[in-house]
Amino acid sequence: MAKPIELGLTLEGEDARRFHEYMERPTYTDDARKLIRFAAQRAQNHSFTTGVVNTFVHKKSSQ
Repeated sequence: MAKPIELGLTLEGEDARRFHEYMERPTYTDDARKLIRFAAQRAQNHSFTTGVVNTFVHKKSSQ
């Protein structure tokens, strides 16, 4: 039987320090900021949970 592939990455020294620093204070390009803003606005305007709740309430009231 084949051995499972073990995925993993170990950062050491300067690489580990830079990774942790980035994770604490990530940087974004202007295009990334625009994309994040667009996604957040779209999520507010088209909430998935609102659609689910409305569908549930409609089905419940028509029974």
